[in-house]
Amino acid sequence: MYTRKILNLLVFAAILLVFSLETYGVEIKDLIAADDLARIRDIKTTRTTGILEMGGLTGEMEVIFAAPNKIYTVTDLKILKMVQGFDGEKAWMIDQNGQVLELSGMERRNMVSGAYMTGMSYMIDHRMPGSVAYQKDTTVKEIEYHVFSVLPEDGDSLWIFINTHNHRLEVVRERLDEIDVMTYMSDFRTVEGIEVPFVSTTESDIPQLNTVITTTAFEINVPVDQSLFEVAVAGDDDYHFPEGEDSVMVPFEIYAGHIYLRVSIDGLPEGKFILDSGAGTNVLDKTYAENIGLETGGEVAAKGVSGYGTAALAEIDSLSVGGVTIFNQVVGIIDLAGLGFEAADSLAGIMGFDLMQRFPFRLDFKDSLLVFYNPGTFTPPDPKQSVAFELFMKIPMVKAQYDDVEGNFIVDFGNALGLILHRSFIEEHELDSTLSEVSEMSGRVGGVGGGADAVAAVGTSFKVGPAEIRNPTLMVAGGSGGLLDSKQVDGNIGNLVLRDFSVLMDYKNKKMYILPLP
Repeated sequence: MYTRKILNLLVFAAILLVFSLETYGVEIKDLIAADDLARIRDIKTTRTTGILEMGGLTGEMEVIFAAPNKIYTVTDLKILKMVQGFDGEKAWMIDQNGQVLELSGMERRNMVSGAYMTGMSYMIDHRMPGSVAYQKDTTVKEIEYHVFSVLPEDGDSLWIFINTHNHRLEVVRERLDEIDVMTYMSDFRTVEGIEVPFVSTTESDIPQLNTVITTTAFEINVPVDQSLFEVAVAGDDDYHFPEGEDSVMVPFEIYAGHIYLRVSIDGLPEGKFILDSGAGTNVLDKTYAENIGLETGGEVAAKGVSGYGTAALAEIDSLSVGGVTIFNQVVGIIDLAGLGFEAADSLAGIMGFDLMQRFPFRLDFKDSLLVFYNPGTFTPPDPKQSVAFELFMKIPMVKAQYDDVEGNFIVDFGNALGLILHRSFIEEHELDSTLSEVSEMSGRVGGVGGGADAVAAVGTSFKVGPAEIRNPTLMVAGGSGGLLDSKQVDGNIGNLVLRDFSVLMDYKNKKMYILPLP
């Protein structure tokens, strides 16, 4: 699910301070009245509280900033609660199921940008480094604006819109991976001589991401406990691993390329679930959830291969697979019918990040076994067989090489096919000449958010860690939304590639081990 991306963006949108600009020029800091600039420099901390409305959910938010570059946010939508922080170096989050994650890549950059904007570093030297440049004048919703580009160091670029008549900062635009997001600020009030927007409305072409924050209180230079910003310590274990066991073996079956497990929800008879590392949370099928009497609340955005869908949320007491049990979980609820899964009528759900993140596990495709390892006794294999990965939307993403070009590839056990190269990756690196036996596919590549057309082909070579595949059969796919249109991802490694190896995943240490079959 994509919820925390939009919340990262709203970190600064809800608390941008606004100062009157006396004239118009190239550098914003030269346009600020001396008294206003002094007020900005005197700000050491801010605390904002407010009401957040998103996807049918309503709750509370809190944002705390400490100069020069620290930020801490709490988003509490009742069934969905997340905490995020940036201590000036590390960005982290506590997700809806209490798991502590260090953020990297796009997600870390977004937190850096939030701290940069919240601290008004685009106006002040010697806070956070970055660059600001005038771009153009434009009109938005019949209002004229001066537009400046802002690029925090190690952050994401964005654009700020200064009203040409009242000289207020009223609009922020950001590219959130493959979509444009606009945040409009209104209901300006004066707090200690500073104009502050008390309403921030975020709009995009994805209705599920659209959000409204109404500020209830804004405080300047309040006492702040600096330990808030430090990477959170993981809480108590929320799982049971069979006592005295170092590992648990769970048989699975492969049908139409998907890995099917038997899973019990809340102690009820087992249902059939797909194992999918491309799922950022565990998911129950809507019909299955209704049949077992789960109550759902609100909807959040769910980003899929080809676009966006929605997922309702529900709370379960437990889920168990092979004697391993996880307790007190928030799960997504999606109508899985029509998403292209074989035997969808008997499909109870999808096991994703929330299962995989808690235990090192190995997939043995030859013997159709999933082996969970006890986190307390697990000993990793030879590091020479490992590949480091980052978590992109909670999906493992590795550096791999197609032909002689390196790219970012997600490791997707929910991909029943094989190697998928994004059309944008092929075009950017002019790799069409490396493809042979190109043919149109009768089906489509898809999942949550829809499907996309693809062609089948034979490539030259593909390398990931210690593994190399010569002349891989692959697909080339592109889309106008979702992961296929992501600027952060170049392709997808699926089961038809991984089945030739024994694959061990260690999410805690962000390592994938590609082991030869016995």
